[in-house]
Amino acid sequence: MHKLKLISFELCPYVQRSTITLLFKNIHHEVEYIDLQNKPQWFLKLSPTGKVPVLCIDNDVLFESSVINEYIDDITGSNLLPQDAFKRAKARSWIEYNGDLTGLCFQIMMAKSEKEVQEKTHQLKSKLSWLEMAANSRETFLEDGFSLVDSSLIPLLQRIHFLDNTYSTDILRHYPKLNDIYTYQKEKPYVLKSNPEQFEQKMKSYIDRASVYFSKN
Repeated sequence: MHKLKLISFELCPYVQRSTITLLFKNIHHEVEYIDLQNKPQWFLKLSPTGKVPVLCIDNDVLFESSVINEYIDDITGSNLLPQDAFKRAKARSWIEYNGDLTGLCFQIMMAKSEKEVQEKTHQLKSKLSWLEMAANSRETFLEDGFSLVDSSLIPLLQRIHFLDNTYSTDILRHYPKLNDIYTYQKEKPYVLKSNPEQFEQKMKSYIDRASVYFSKN
């Protein structure tokens, strides 16, 4: 096995996707945290995008969480995506979709006004309806069990739960399958260990420092 090191920011949902996958696969790896507000030069020389996660593999690197996750799956049995070509492509579509929704969730957190929060929340709810209809199980997104779709979905659901719990946005309860998936998955070791200690407190502190709508209400 290659020597693996994940470059991370502890609250980044895209890093968490890869952390969940590494933990689910029980792959030994190191983690190095950086400050995204003050990125070190050595990191900028590694990452063409300047974003986390970056997975260092011996003396080379991969970037973008979905690519990293497929690499992790490929070197450990390739069982986290369907084998059927169409189902595999469809799973990749949902992974991309979850990435877009994760970005939208962050926009809600960083919204400057109540109007912007409401507009972005309405967009998120509309898009979550598609996920709710597509979910094949109340434990995992695909009927065949835990997959890379789940590792991309859990960080999104966790942040929606955080918004509901901390700011009373009342989003997730309207999507019973998604809520059940989160309830089932949130206590799994690979999810618990993917989070920093006091996750919600750290998320709230991050938002408070940003001087956005939620930090003032």
